Amino acid sequence: MTLRLAAAKAAAVAARRQPAGASAIIVASDTTVAVDGVILGKPVDPDDAGHMLRLLRNRSHQVISAICLLRTGEGARLQRVNTTTVWMRDYTDQEIDVYVLSGDPLDKAGAYGIQHRGFNPVSALDGCYAGVMGLPLADFSDLLAQFGVRTPIPATQACSAFNTFSCCATHLAHSTHIDLPID
Repeated sequence: MTLRLAAAKAAAVAARRQPAGASAIIVASDTTVAVDGVILGKPVDPDDAGHMLRLLRNRSHQVISAICLLRTGEGARLQRVNTTTVWMRDYTDQEIDVYVLSGDPLDKAGAYGIQHRGFNPVSALDGCYAGVMGLPLADFSDLLAQFGVRTPIPATQACSAFNTFSCCATHLAHSTHIDLPID
């Protein structure tokens, strides 16, 4: 589903692009959260966000991020799915309420942003931190390279500019274990 949505986004942008014949690379992604076989998209309202966060509290789930690169003109398409297992910390109902009031969870699959420094919902992960944010950088860089595009800096350098932990790009499978600090 996540891959299909990323591909549909890329195709929709390509259909609206002007001039239609010019060659470009369109990048689209989508992210979903799955727990116990249930897909959690973006919450419909604050109550739904609170429900999702209570469901995820003190347990693991999967974050599935898909990337689709579409080269217009020739119609070539590259795509990849990145799955990360995420463990949430045992945050309180009061922390959930404060976080939901911030508005931050309302536009995020699973109702949380791993990067939110005030809430810090995640205790650990196996996979790709950037994938949980919605765009797995190492996979994105690999796909660009397949289209002959070199990034100005390697994914590991981009990742380390924002994080103090090991980037998944240093591992062949683009997956690493990270224990996140909880402030």
